[in-house]
Amino acid sequence: VCSHLACAGDPEDPMTLEQVDRFVTAVSIFDRLDAPVPLRHLANSGG
Repeated sequence: VCSHLACAGDPEDPMTLEQVDRFVTAVSIFDRLDAPVPLRHLANSGG
């Protein structure tokens, strides 16, 4: 499960907080289904 943060230059940006929340929700769904997730990656690019 991978995601790229759209507005990570500001960690308090509502979009960043929403993306983190959705990422955590997605990963928790896999955990509840006992479905292994070999990679969990949430990051941004400098620029």
